[in-house]
Amino acid sequence: MDSSEEAKKLWVPDAKDAWRLASVKSQTDTSAVVISADGISEMEVKLEDTAVYDISHSLPLDDLSRYNNLHEAPLLMGLKSRFAAQSIYTHCSDVLLSINPYASIPNLYTLDATPSGGSSSDSEDDDEDEPNPPPRLHNLQACTECGYGGGEEESEYCYQWGEWSRED
Repeated sequence: MDSSEEAKKLWVPDAKDAWRLASVKSQTDTSAVVISADGISEMEVKLEDTAVYDISHSLPLDDLSRYNNLHEAPLLMGLKSRFAAQSIYTHCSDVLLSINPYASIPNLYTLDATPSGGSSSDSEDDDEDEPNPPPRLHNLQACTECGYGGGEEESEYCYQWGEWSRED
């Protein structure tokens, strides 16, 4: 590990939440002593069982594939934090993930007012010519029609209001 601030934290396995963030107290070539984020518990973990934390894992991104050093831990925590904020739709590259809230969420299916439908949280790396719709089910058809996935495939599939359709 290098001496940067990001390298002082690790994702460690957790029985309850699958992964949790912990600070490194000390480290050898094969293991580390870590302190939980709440500062209460301390434990020794094998480095092979951990994942390196990156500062991008704390950003509220609409597209989780933009995390540096993408791993199961930041992916799950990103989905969890978006779900807590009632953002049940999340992009992961050109895949739209949805978590059923089993509750009504106000304005979930309203159309976005921004011309491109873009989100400010993901704007730093975007090319201005490419559409960047927020993660919403009703934007999936528009993405398919304008080639948002960027591929040259002969056909694309689109899930629209409860049924699959093939765009040839």
